[in-house]
Amino acid sequence: MCKANPIAFGIALFTAAALNGSMSLSFGQQADDAEFFPGKVRLVLPPVIYALPGIESNVYFDNIILTLNVDNYAFDVTCPKGLQFQERWAYTPTTEDAGDYPITIEVRDDSNSLVARGRSIVRVSAETPEADPATLLIVGDSLTEYSVYPKYILELSKRGCAAPLQLIGSRGIGNMPPTDDLRHEGYSGWTAEAFAVLSGPLSRSGYHQRGATGSPFVYETEDGARSLDFGRYCAEFNAGKGPDLVTIGVGINDVFTANDASIDERIDGMFVHYDALIESILQARPDTKVGVQMEAPPSTSQDGFRNYIGAGKQTRWQCRRNQHRLMERMIRRFGDRADAPIYLVPNYLNLDADNHYPTWSPPINARADETMTRVNNGTHPSEAGYQQIGDVVYCWIVNMLATAK
Repeated sequence: MCKANPIAFGIALFTAAALNGSMSLSFGQQADDAEFFPGKVRLVLPPVIYALPGIESNVYFDNIILTLNVDNYAFDVTCPKGLQFQERWAYTPTTEDAGDYPITIEVRDDSNSLVARGRSIVRVSAETPEADPATLLIVGDSLTEYSVYPKYILELSKRGCAAPLQLIGSRGIGNMPPTDDLRHEGYSGWTAEAFAVLSGPLSRSGYHQRGATGSPFVYETEDGARSLDFGRYCAEFNAGKGPDLVTIGVGINDVFTANDASIDERIDGMFVHYDALIESILQARPDTKVGVQMEAPPSTSQDGFRNYIGAGKQTRWQCRRNQHRLMERMIRRFGDRADAPIYLVPNYLNLDADNHYPTWSPPINARADETMTRVNNGTHPSEAGYQQIGDVVYCWIVNMLATAK
């Protein structure tokens, strides 16, 4: 059996809860299966979780409900597979485990009242070695640009357990043109709008600079206008053929500075451009499988947000609220679109937000000689966190290739 580093992998659930005083349902496998409980928490869960033999799958409880303190609630997981720990449910499939497994999670408050219940499917895919490589394009923001999880996905694909991957793209390590097989389209600070409409003379050059930087997918037309043309991109970077797989990891920059009053309007605008990008991808090749990456939550510590001041000021709690609402809306929009073919890739369930963000050791205060460990970055994980993201994406990739076969 091929072996890989452990993965923090998520589980799919759904529930009803209160949002600004009204009920809000986060859809999971089937909306008509939902059991509604007013009030305290909002479970946000995708319809399917993809898992692989030899790779640990986890659902971190703090990532599936919106609360200041997850320890105020008790979780009860019912599944024929896996183990329940204090902070997570964990399961490492074997080669004999290929198949679907139902899972139910109940959430109770300190009075033992049931405040949420969700159900979903854990889908374990068998890896079958293939000779022909599958083409993959990874599109995303700074989490992609830093190249850590794309590199890890490429390493996993070289184990010989499934089809090898051929990554396509105009960028590589160090925000530079690729010099090896590690390729992607990752751009720090970018939004869905940037990828769909941004044009300028410095296409593929990096940061979101209006009037200068251009999207890699926006080209000049015969009449001098500029438009989204993924087919032309494929002609330039993949011999004219659409890739087998595309993952899109944007969203945090779209909603980062929002608040409870503006978040839904921000998401509405984001979806306009997100849909345009997906439509262009599928026009180039209708059977390309598109994975919508549901980006991971921020660190559980406010320390990582200490430098977000001025016009870009944001707190950890509001960022977490914005991210949670985005995941709810993504599930509603993309959660039942396999016929498109569009799928959810649930990164947000799988990152250990307590332990896998980078840290530093400053003095406790200006008068102290002692130091303490603090989170140094609230939105960009440590290498282990990036590997958890890569594990999730890779599990989805192998499932898609197995389905296609």
